[in-house]
Amino acid sequence: MSPEEWLAKQPAGKKALLALSPEEWLAQQNEEPKGESGFIPSIKRGGRGIASLATDIIPAMVGKATGNEEYAQKQLKEAAAYQKETARLYPAEIESYKDIKGVGDALTYVKEAIGEAIPSLIPSLVTGGAAGFIFYYELLGKPIKPLLSHYDPASVGRGRH
Repeated sequence: MSPEEWLAKQPAGKKALLALSPEEWLAQQNEEPKGESGFIPSIKRGGRGIASLATDIIPAMVGKATGNEEYAQKQLKEAAAYQKETARLYPAEIESYKDIKGVGDALTYVKEAIGEAIPSLIPSLVTGGAAGFIFYYELLGKPIKPLLSHYDPASVGRGRH
């Protein structure tokens, strides 16, 4: 539908709200949608990086180690394509430390770097938290077994505690 056709179908009140010329309207129709950027998208970038590591990079390394060069190259190409898709969907506001021009850029870069690191830090925080809990009780000389006496491993996943 052309801009003129669209305008003709609009109620009189809506026509006055249109601030774009037909040429500007057409130019916008051909624009590709922009990806998300910011803190949450940087977490998504980090998660996609971990996913690519697990599904493409590690299998490529195994393929290379076992002499299957063709498979390794296929996995590396998939990883590169996935990385390009990630960069398109969730572009970084500051691509490299070399692009930092001031304090605002530095803070944005650090914010996104932290966001990208969060998916790889979560497993460490969970396991480190459990280890810290155990260490704390052992350090205090309190045995941990009485704390776990009510725990029944067979009930895990069955809703019984």
